[in-house]
Amino acid sequence: MKTFGAILVAASAAAFAVAPEPDGLTLPPGFHASVVAEGLGAIRHLAVRGNRNIYVSTPQNQEGKGGGIIALHLDASHHADRTEHFGTVDGGTGIRFHDDRLYASTPSAVYRFTFRGNELVPSGEPDVIVNGMPASHPGFNRVNRPIAFDGKGNLFVALDGSANLCTEQTQPPPNSKR
Repeated sequence: MKTFGAILVAASAAAFAVAPEPDGLTLPPGFHASVVAEGLGAIRHLAVRGNRNIYVSTPQNQEGKGGGIIALHLDASHHADRTEHFGTVDGGTGIRFHDDRLYASTPSAVYRFTFRGNELVPSGEPDVIVNGMPASHPGFNRVNRPIAFDGKGNLFVALDGSANLCTEQTQPPPNSKR
């Protein structure tokens, strides 16, 4: 019986290792990807809360609308069974959890969302932590502002993310050197 159990485990592991990845992804050995949710539109950054809920920041669309944060609650099979859009934090740049609070950045500010218990979407308005950050290059309306925390809880914000615009450039930014 033990031999049969070992063979079943080995066969399952082999089947998992050769399973096709979504969208034709090629991953290193030992890694696997799965689709958690579809139809969310463009997403820029992702953060996972301690309770395994996933939060993604969305950039503005061409009309300057649609930005914010999408919260995803996952079921037992790791698929989104609940999806909620919240916040008016436009720009789709940095997003990070620290001390169970969600920090989200825009081209000019950093906001902090506080959750009560395990709620999927924070019930209160966000606090403005940093405001008035300058634009890196005046000709671009999408400035990437990744955020990070160190081991002491200090917040770091990238002020010049012009090399990571993720858009096709037809001209170099103003005042740039080639």
